[in-house]
Amino acid sequence: MSIQPLHCVAQQYAWGRLGNSSTVARMKESQALEDDDDTHTDNASFEIEESTPYAELWLGTHGNGMSQVTVPGGKKQSLLEYVQGNPSVHCGSTGSTDLSFLLKVLSVRKVLSIQAHPDKALAERLHATRPTVYKDPNHKPEMAICLSEKVRAMCGFRTLSEI
Repeated sequence: MSIQPLHCVAQQYAWGRLGNSSTVARMKESQALEDDDDTHTDNASFEIEESTPYAELWLGTHGNGMSQVTVPGGKKQSLLEYVQGNPSVHCGSTGSTDLSFLLKVLSVRKVLSIQAHPDKALAERLHATRPTVYKDPNHKPEMAICLSEKVRAMCGFRTLSEI
């Protein structure tokens, strides 16, 4: 099985970097350049607009920004359908067809608020009791890796030994 490229979704939020200053916009544009003969997805028509904030590039199986995979024959398929089509290759021998993940590349222009996510057990309880507020029963473990030395972030919520 050959490795297939992902076609990702660029999210536009007010705090994102504008136009070509956004790594997210340039990464999304590079997908469009690779797919310049592709007329069936938003990649074919993507052009960076200098006044638009491009905040996040989503790679994963989230319903609000599902990545697509080019399958043999040039057709696009959602990443989730692609994984579920051959789960033993993508999820191992557990019998699971679930590969729920969302990797985000952020391009930040303005300060972001702190987000706190519950662990799996609490997420399940909150979703069961308040599904309109807590949209899914999954936890959201996070990791941040800075791609620039210009990044400043608050850290130290736990001691190094706890981490």
